[in-house]
Amino acid sequence: MAGMSTAIALAIALGTCLGCGLWLVLMSLPRFGAIPLHLRVAPYVADISSQAFVDATKRTDVHRNSRGGLRRLNSLLHDVASRNTPSSAVALKLTQAAWGMSESEFQARRYIWALIGTGFGIVVDAILGLSVQPPLASLVLIPLLVGATGYVALGTLLSRAAAKRTRSIEEEIPAIWEFLSLCVAAGESLPDALARVVRIGRGPAIEELRRTVLSVETGASLVGALTQLETRLRIPPLSRGIEQILGALNKGAPLASVLSDQALDAREDSKRALLESAGKKEVAMLVPLVFLILPITILFAVFPGLLVIQAGF
Repeated sequence: MAGMSTAIALAIALGTCLGCGLWLVLMSLPRFGAIPLHLRVAPYVADISSQAFVDATKRTDVHRNSRGGLRRLNSLLHDVASRNTPSSAVALKLTQAAWGMSESEFQARRYIWALIGTGFGIVVDAILGLSVQPPLASLVLIPLLVGATGYVALGTLLSRAAAKRTRSIEEEIPAIWEFLSLCVAAGESLPDALARVVRIGRGPAIEELRRTVLSVETGASLVGALTQLETRLRIPPLSRGIEQILGALNKGAPLASVLSDQALDAREDSKRALLESAGKKEVAMLVPLVFLILPITILFAVFPGLLVIQAGF
């Protein structure tokens, strides 16, 4: 039985490696690894054909810096991810985290992580098969679980990166509103004030404002650029401030006072968020106290007495 389990594990590992190697060699041959004809022609007819434009754009995004079988693997994963329509929440998190990739590219990267995890699980199966006698079910479940872990891990990293960058932007917003209010009160226009903030500021919020300033400088309207910024990030303090700025521009209200009020509101929001975080952490601190420290204290207080009672009787 032990020899059979070891043989199965080795067969799975070696068969997978052999199949992947043969597939990479086959895809590296000129006949199979060459770029298809419609992808080579697409850049030259992209202006007269919508499908050619899609093919040309997809090739520049997906096939960059890839050759042979790796190019085919990347293309296959990109096609599968394109059919699996991702949610708008993924696009929002990608924008908030500033990862600089499309939804389909992110999904393709998740599949790559899942494949890497599955390969690692197969290696673990082979090692276990050489040392112990694992059941057949574990030989199948380990690669599946490790692959699923790799798939979920990338989404978790994206969520954490988006949350971290969103918190940084929320912390920078009050100072930005205050600086803009000072610039506007000194007589500068709002586009000039935004350009001044971008020149002297640093941080994630400044990076997003820099894109807005570049849009205005290249011919876009200020209202459209600010609306696009609000739609792209969807951060409540930023969205609320932009809505108030646009309302003041449309109604002709004093912009400096509006910006000052928004700075005060943003600081109050940050204080409330800090108090809420402190309350959550206070409750979390009770968990080790109630389930670890208190039982151990009771055990040290009661156990000697129980020993004395047992010894006396």
